[in-house]
Amino acid sequence: LPSRYTPRMLDPDRARRLAETALAASTADATEVSVTLLEQELNRFTHDHPVQNQLRNLARISVRVHVDGREGKATTGTVSEEAVRRTVDEAIAVARHLPTPPNGLLDLPGPQDYALRRPDPVRPDPFATARSVGAMTSACRAEGCRAAGIQSTENELRLVMNSRGLDVSDVDTRSNISLSAFRDDGAGWASST
Repeated sequence: LPSRYTPRMLDPDRARRLAETALAASTADATEVSVTLLEQELNRFTHDHPVQNQLRNLARISVRVHVDGREGKATTGTVSEEAVRRTVDEAIAVARHLPTPPNGLLDLPGPQDYALRRPDPVRPDPFATARSVGAMTSACRAEGCRAAGIQSTENELRLVMNSRGLDVSDVDTRSNISLSAFRDDGAGWASST
């Protein structure tokens, strides 16, 4: 690994291209696309070594359509233009098989102004995680304790676009550290998010 690992999953341009592909492929009366790209880093550890190291990327592209007064939705976890086009077709097929709601459908929202945080995500860094875990377990050993815990970071990019001009995206970062320390005469626990 390079000194700073930066996966390509959390890419706003990629999310936008996927949403634009869905909108261009749709023949529905109205279409909404929600793209969620997630990168997760997790380290479970005991007092002397890591137990589980995980770095994974997940994606979810959901398409909601209105067709002749009916609504359909389909979702895929496959990040390709072809999969997105298939998902649009599946959402349209679902809508055509459902009954028309007695009170009709709400219109999709149009363009809106948003005040979003837009923070820079905390990129997964296995070396920084190893240093952090080492510092926690060393501090516990210095006090005569055995340690166990979890350190995790999760970045989630969410983008929503629709055929009426809605276009909004944001990134959330969540980090968590949970540490348990054990000695013969007791135990303690601390957690921080």
